[in-house]
Amino acid sequence: MSKELRLLRQKDSLIKAKAFTATKLRSLEVPLDAAPQFQQGIDNYESFETSQRLLSFLAGGRTYQGKLDRLLKDVCPDLVMDYECIVKEVPDKELLKIYVEEKGAADSQLNDSLIKCVEMDFPRAAPQPSDGGRRRGKKGECDLKEYLDGLHSDSSVQILAPVWVRNKSRKPISKRCSNVIQVSPEVDLNGMTTEFDAISVQLQGHSLQIAQVWEAKATLDPTTLYEILTKKYGTIASIFRNPSQLVFNGECYAIANQKMPKLGIFTTRLPESSDAAQLAINVCGESMLDRDSSIIPSALEYGEVTVPREKVQQQLESILHLVQEIQPDFVCPAVSALT
Repeated sequence: MSKELRLLRQKDSLIKAKAFTATKLRSLEVPLDAAPQFQQGIDNYESFETSQRLLSFLAGGRTYQGKLDRLLKDVCPDLVMDYECIVKEVPDKELLKIYVEEKGAADSQLNDSLIKCVEMDFPRAAPQPSDGGRRRGKKGECDLKEYLDGLHSDSSVQILAPVWVRNKSRKPISKRCSNVIQVSPEVDLNGMTTEFDAISVQLQGHSLQIAQVWEAKATLDPTTLYEILTKKYGTIASIFRNPSQLVFNGECYAIANQKMPKLGIFTTRLPESSDAAQLAINVCGESMLDRDSSIIPSALEYGEVTVPREKVQQQLESILHLVQEIQPDFVCPAVSALT
């Protein structure tokens, strides 16, 4: 999905959340001690920039810990179903229709043609599971942990998984985050990853060395690989350019690396070369539509969007350049077992 569609999804979600707050939540009587921020959120709901921040703020406090559904179950159960409807993600096809309408095409037939065109030329690489792939992702993380535990079973290396990345603050670390890398408050983590699937460490008194940072993916395709090599590795670089520390088992250890840790990429499936190539073409096409709306008329006229070979080649060459520069370790047990 293009950047414009992602922003549109956020905008649609925010509109629904604000309308729900103004029409359904404003009249509720919520105990101050249970939700101390609720009334402040009601009074200032228009100032929030994302639906997630608004809805979690309303339920802030020790009792509900930002979970508005729990608050509604106690205060007004009749609104729980309405709440679930507004937080439910808009289907891609419906969002695409909103996108076309916002582009201002007056002719409804033209709108329908554009939708069909984009749907035809940019299908998903594979059907998405109902949970958005979370179950497959969790299985990949568990497989990675099992692999690393076996790899380092006879050594002094410890495996921590998962590991969160946070700016240092005076607030206590959530109990859900048992392994946390804390970086300087001056480091801007916006746009960077805030979690590593696993890291391997060696303790040295009150400090430690991070030997390797791991990322697990159910399927490793060109676009996924590019994201890891830019977003994940960019976060690693930020951590080790600034004084950082790692908190686990309730203890704080200074990160004493003299050099960048190795990046490891673990997957349980490699797509067929034809599928990987098609996905690379699709992503290039999405980027073209996102950046240059002038190609839409020709797409409608000819029923297709032509992606120049050189654009796909440039994308693959940039990935290859990053692989050669970073030199990550790749592990795919199924392939290793065959070879």
